[in-house]
Amino acid sequence: MPSGCAGPSTERSNNTPNAPSSSTRRPRTRCRGEPTSGGDPVARIPVHKGGRILLVEEPRIAFAEAARGYAYLKLITPNVGQVQLDDDRLLTSYTLHDLEERFSATFVRTHRSYLVNLRHVREVVPQVGGTLVLVMADRDRSQVPVARRQATELRRRLGV
Repeated sequence: MPSGCAGPSTERSNNTPNAPSSSTRRPRTRCRGEPTSGGDPVARIPVHKGGRILLVEEPRIAFAEAARGYAYLKLITPNVGQVQLDDDRLLTSYTLHDLEERFSATFVRTHRSYLVNLRHVREVVPQVGGTLVLVMADRDRSQVPVARRQATELRRRLGV
């Protein structure tokens, strides 16, 4: 388990003889996939589109792609709830790192620019040099690169 992931939600430091009467609290870092303070896991990502804020459910996201400090979400189908979209690619105000922290463990960083939902991988294509390409289950059959450093772990997670 990563450091900072175990233990109570706050730590108190009162062991020093010169400590002030009130305890000093330091919030614990939330671990990836761990529920937020509300008790429910983060299951939706807010996206601004046409003057509205759409809440995109995590299972509808095939992958996220980095774009200059932001990230695009590629959806399985171009609709969010009852809202039909023109495009199945939505820009978020989150960075890829932010999304990696918010998403559950079914999302894996495959490349410095991609975060993939393993449930939507349709095909694994080996490449020269030890890299891989993932063919996703979205309507475009998008291809996502896998860095050589990530290939072994990804193969293990997918069971191939």
